[in-house]
Amino acid sequence: MAGIGADAVAMFDIYSCFPSAVQIGLDALGVKPDDPRPLTVTGGLPYAGGPGNNYVMHSVATMVHCLRESPRDYGLVTALGWFATKHSAGVYSTRRPEGEWRRTDPAVDQRDVDAMKSPPFVEQADGDATVETYTVIFNRDGEPEQGVVIGRLISVAQGPSPADAPRFFANTPPDRDLMLAMTREEFVGRRGRVRVGDGRNVFEAR
Repeated sequence: MAGIGADAVAMFDIYSCFPSAVQIGLDALGVKPDDPRPLTVTGGLPYAGGPGNNYVMHSVATMVHCLRESPRDYGLVTALGWFATKHSAGVYSTRRPEGEWRRTDPAVDQRDVDAMKSPPFVEQADGDATVETYTVIFNRDGEPEQGVVIGRLISVAQGPSPADAPRFFANTPPDRDLMLAMTREEFVGRRGRVRVGDGRNVFEAR
């Protein structure tokens, strides 16, 4: 809608609640992590005074100041919320837009997203499996209390590629040593077995 590509942007403020948010933003824009352009104009959310939900007002205000110092440059500010499911982006410049600005109907982009291929999903999973991604949840005392695994059922692949295998969500057993190991070792790609127990999927690594 701004009529420019990411290559025309001189400076960014990529939303930075977590490192993964920055990685998601860079991937979406096609910008490399070692890009020489500034990826933040504030220093990032953790270092901008902890304004929480007000952070993007700080990044927009700082971007305006930077662009007043660098007339005719473009700046891009992004934000996201919830489970990285709500996104916003604004392109700023001292330049006037060329021609009439028209907003794209979000439903157009949503149709493209909905049309993307995704693996089948199973609520109750049973069989040999592999870890696609995972996280460990800690309590306020610093103790691991839950391991969450997103994986694929490798024993019932629906086609010639593992990418066609059904996806599932699961917890690990309440094993403290296992959950700590998941924070110290790479579990992506780890094989094991998933089963249904006590109303939830449980993944046990091998």
